[in-house]
Amino acid sequence: MRPLKRIIHFRLPEKAVFWLVLAAVVLMLVPMLLVARYNVPCADDYHFGAPTHAAWQATHSLAAVVKAAGEKVAERYANWQGTYSAMFLMALQPAVFGNGFYALVPFLTLGMLAAGTCFFCLSLFTKLLGASRWQALVLALVWLGIDTQLLPSAVQGFYWYNGAIFYTFFFGVQLFYFGLLARYVAARHAARRRSAAFLTGLCALGLFLGGGNLVTAFGTLLVLVCVLCLLAIMKSRQWRALLLPLAFLLAGFLVSVCAPGNSVRQQSESGEPLPAPLAVLRAIQEAVLQFDKNLTLPILLALVFLLPVLWNAAANAHLSFRWPLLFFVFTFGLYAAQFCPTWYALKQAGPDRLLDIIFYSAFFWMAVNLFYFLGWLQRRLWAENGAVPQGRYTIGFVAVTAALLAVSCFSMRDMLNFTSIQAMNALRTGQAQQYHAEFEARVEILEDTAQPDAVLQPYSVRPRVLYFDDATSDAADWRNGAIAYYYGKRSVVVLPP
Repeated sequence: MRPLKRIIHFRLPEKAVFWLVLAAVVLMLVPMLLVARYNVPCADDYHFGAPTHAAWQATHSLAAVVKAAGEKVAERYANWQGTYSAMFLMALQPAVFGNGFYALVPFLTLGMLAAGTCFFCLSLFTKLLGASRWQALVLALVWLGIDTQLLPSAVQGFYWYNGAIFYTFFFGVQLFYFGLLARYVAARHAARRRSAAFLTGLCALGLFLGGGNLVTAFGTLLVLVCVLCLLAIMKSRQWRALLLPLAFLLAGFLVSVCAPGNSVRQQSESGEPLPAPLAVLRAIQEAVLQFDKNLTLPILLALVFLLPVLWNAAANAHLSFRWPLLFFVFTFGLYAAQFCPTWYALKQAGPDRLLDIIFYSAFFWMAVNLFYFLGWLQRRLWAENGAVPQGRYTIGFVAVTAALLAVSCFSMRDMLNFTSIQAMNALRTGQAQQYHAEFEARVEILEDTAQPDAVLQPYSVRPRVLYFDDATSDAADWRNGAIAYYYGKRSVVVLPP
C-alpha cells in the first residue's frame, strides 16, 4: 500500500500538468480538424462571396478580389449592415479561390480562438498579475477545451465560415486586444517606444473590432472604459494615453452603428427597437438563464481542476481582494451587457453563433471570480500568519478529477453536445464523406454552363458538425438566389426530400 500511496501523493510540477492538459486538448482537436476536409459552404457564404468569386474566376488577381470585397462592403453598408471589417472578411471566404480551400475554415477560427486565449491568459496572469507561465497556460488550455467542446453550436462556431468568422474569429481578436491592454498596463515603467507600440496595436485592433459584430465591439468598449476609469481612480497617468485607443475603438463602433443599412435591416427583421431600459432588463434576465444553462457538471469539474493553479496565482498576485461580492456583481454586469445589443435591436438573445462567444466568456468569468474569491480567502486566513501554503497537483488529484470529468461527460443526456464526438461520429458513420460527395455532385451541375436553371438533389445526410443550412425548393428563396448569384445561374432549386 505504501508504494501506491506514494504514487497517489506524488507531486506533479505545473509544467508537467501543462503538458498533460495540452495532450488532452490536442486529442480533442484532432477529430475536429480531420472532419474539416469535408466542410462545404452554404447560405451567406455564397451571397458575400459571389463578387469576389467572380473577380477571381475572371482575373486570378488578389488585387481584383480585394477590390470586389471592398465594393461588397460599400453595398451592404448602405443597404443592410454596418459591420465593415466583418463584411470584408465575409467576402473573402476560402471557397472563393476553390471549394477545396473551404476545409481551412476551422483552422482559421480555432486557430484564432486558441492563439487569442493563450496570449490573453499569458498577458493578464503572467505580465499583470504575477502568475507563472505554466499557471497561465494551464488555465488557457482548460478554457480552450471547454470552449471547443461544449459551445452551443460547433458548426456555427467553427465550420460555417460566415458565422464563425463573424463571431468566434472576432472573439479571438478581442482576446488579443485585451492581452495588449494588460501588457500596456503592466509595462507602466517601460520605455516610451514600447508603450507606443502597445498603444499603436490597440488603435489598429480597435478600428478592426469596431467594425466587427456589435456584441464584441460593445463589450470591448465597456472593458476599455472600465480600465481607463480604474487607472484614473488609481491616479495612474496611463489613463490619458488610453484615450487615443478609446477614440479609435469608439470611432469604428460609431461608423458601424450609424450605417444607413442598419435601419433598413431593423425595419425588415424586427421593426422598432426595444426601449433601452427594457433591453437592459431583458439582457440581465437572459444572462441569468444562460448562466444557469451553462453551469454544467463538466464545467464545475473543470473549475475544480483549476483550483491549485488559481490558488497559487492568487497567492502571488499583488491585489488586496477586498470586495468579492462587488467584484461578482461587476463581472456579471459585463457578462450580461453582451446580451444588450441583440435584445435592443432584435428583441431576442440572438442566434447560436452569438451565444457561442457569450459562452466562451462565461467560463472565463467563472474562473476569474473563483480566482478572486480564493485571493480574498487567503488574505483573510493568512494575513497575519505568514506565507500562503502552496496549492499542489498530485497524481491522485489529477487522476480523480480527470476520471470524474470523463464520467460526467459520458453520462450527459446528449453525447453529441461534444464537438469531438460529433466529428468522430460523422467520420465513423461515413456521413461526412457522403455529405461532401453529394456537394461535389451539386457543383458539377452548378458549374455546367449548359444548365442555366440548376436542379439539385437534397442532401441525404446532414452531419451535425458540418451541416448548417441549405437552399430550398423555392427558387425565390434568398438562399437559392445567393447560390444562383455565385454560379451565374438563372435559377437554382433543391428538390424536396
